[in-house]
Amino acid sequence: MIMKVVPIKVKVGATLDNRPKFPDWQMLPLAEKKSPVEEMFFEWMFDKTGYKENTSDSPYGMQWAIRLVSERFAKQAAEAFPHEIFVLTEEELRKFWNEKITAHLPDQIHDADELVALNARLSLMKLMEEDETEVRERIEKALDPDDLSLGVRKHPFKNWDDFKRKNSIQIISVRR
Repeated sequence: MIMKVVPIKVKVGATLDNRPKFPDWQMLPLAEKKSPVEEMFFEWMFDKTGYKENTSDSPYGMQWAIRLVSERFAKQAAEAFPHEIFVLTEEELRKFWNEKITAHLPDQIHDADELVALNARLSLMKLMEEDETEVRERIEKALDPDDLSLGVRKHPFKNWDDFKRKNSIQIISVRR
């Protein structure tokens, strides 16, 4: 089933103990009937520039974060917090996701224990002069980043388009 969502970019402050300080979602009209969290999907995704860094678009003491939310939540949040909440287009989300959120992450994840174990098994089978066919097939799968087997895997949310496809997400356009 396709999940229809709206991406919002949120200016997040920091508390004295360096914890994220989000806008007060209980101020939204939808909070009268349900918890606002019920209309927020997936986890917060933060800009790799942290609170303690000072850049032109992320001054010291604040950080940008992205959240996928319902259309109703996006409209109410942007109206209630016009200087802290920004509704993004999919292209803006893709750029922010790929350049700010996940740019520092590796393209691939290496399951070292699995790779070492497969290598050890192959070495022992050679030493024992046993048939290596099965283990070689497993190694081939383990080295293919697009295969779901443990080994070398494509990072599951490094790229926005991969994350979107994997999670059956559709971005809804909201008038800004």
